[in-house]
Amino acid sequence: MFFYYKIVSGSAVITERLQEKYFEIFGQMLIHIIRPIVCGLYTISNPILPVQYKIRDCHRKIISIIGHNYKRNRRFARNITKNLNVYQTVLEEELKKNGNQVDDWIFSLKNRKVLDDIFYFIENNLQEIIDMPFSEILKSFLRYVKEQKKILCKLWDQKVEYPEELVKKFPDLLEYAGYSKAIYGSSKKKELWRDDKKKIGQKEKNMREFIEFTKVAKENIIYNLGASSMYLPVNAVVLSHEKKSILIVIRGTKSLFDCATDIDSQYTEITICGITGKVHSGILKSSESVSKNIRDKVLEYLSTNPGYGIIITGHSLGAGCGSLLTLLWLNDTEMNKYPIKCFAYAPPSVLSTNLNYLLKGIVLSCVNGDDMIPRLSYGSLVDFNNMILYIYKQDLNQEFDDFYEKFRGECKMEKIYPPGDVMQIFHKSEAQYSNFCIGKGFNENSKIVFVPGFVSNDFYGTILFSKTMLKNHKMDRYIEGLNDIMQKLWNGHGFS
Repeated sequence: MFFYYKIVSGSAVITERLQEKYFEIFGQMLIHIIRPIVCGLYTISNPILPVQYKIRDCHRKIISIIGHNYKRNRRFARNITKNLNVYQTVLEEELKKNGNQVDDWIFSLKNRKVLDDIFYFIENNLQEIIDMPFSEILKSFLRYVKEQKKILCKLWDQKVEYPEELVKKFPDLLEYAGYSKAIYGSSKKKELWRDDKKKIGQKEKNMREFIEFTKVAKENIIYNLGASSMYLPVNAVVLSHEKKSILIVIRGTKSLFDCATDIDSQYTEITICGITGKVHSGILKSSESVSKNIRDKVLEYLSTNPGYGIIITGHSLGAGCGSLLTLLWLNDTEMNKYPIKCFAYAPPSVLSTNLNYLLKGIVLSCVNGDDMIPRLSYGSLVDFNNMILYIYKQDLNQEFDDFYEKFRGECKMEKIYPPGDVMQIFHKSEAQYSNFCIGKGFNENSKIVFVPGFVSNDFYGTILFSKTMLKNHKMDRYIEGLNDIMQKLWNGHGFS
């Protein structure tokens, strides 16, 4: 019955979110196709007025038919959606009576209300670009990427530092990267749980894979959440006697629930330790949920293990969630009695500059090359929207003089940034080893050298588009870069 419920609820979402929009887009496309044809016929038949009248009447008739079909199809979609919603409500009540937890399904009625609020926020704030014809969005975007390439040297221009107290943390940064990768599990490791042919749950699969990757004893895993839900990512709590720490590992985006958290990107104002600032709304809710689930358990083990501290680590969404969890616990009179450290890999932009001062020296973030995720925030998205609209209004055949100044003029939206101290892994070819400007790109066959450097958080206020912006987000790429950097350290080489 639960499988049938998923089909019904999923179909309701499709008819509600996609079909009406599809009918509207399809109608607009037909009108755009017919318009130049009619204009051409008008031009050809210019001296013959009776023919022009006929063409005009045909044009009006076609537009009327398209409009009529759109209204009919929209009514049809709305009726289907209404019936599916009623049926979903009945099925949901039935499942709850039988003890099923329907909120674990992304399209449950409760979760759909959350999703509707998120999509309404996005559509309301990006309406201008959404209303543009798709072909114009594409042309403007390609021109934006072309112009951005010309100013990459200026966008990458950043003061790079090497504070001794942060360089000393490099070994820890590499070590905890393994935990952040392990929490994902791996499809290549299916043989780990094939030893018994009986079906096992997602939690057990997650546990086995995590143990295999980290070599942690099963009895030292205090808590393990094997599947995410709305505003609650997968996480595990490990008791490490070797590190004298309670280790909290939070998984990044791997489910539709996690995607919903990422998309809920509006700013929420909070006050921590007397400082009021703004944070990523969805990730804050996730951090609060994680804290609610594990706080008492962590306190229990800290009280029975004197001298132990807290280490939080994660990748992507897990990094952002871990950073805000650290921030919340700094404001918690019971939790802040214990030392807290956080290692964040590819963290999204999660908090404003004034709140970030509280995390300096506590959270160490790592960003690999031109990874897109640390540069994504509501502010950077609105800036991107404004630039596309600006380019759309220009003549695309002309040269854009002083594009950098125009770019800065359009990009004034309030931003939030990656947390704590940020180590940027620069990618350079051997030929460009002495030059931090990577705007010109390198030969694909040339060897890439990974060069670390600590940069300011506002370095990540602009989305950079490139072929590698998504590939560089993978946890494997982070481990590859950190391994290379540590090899240089062990061999006694410097970076400056």
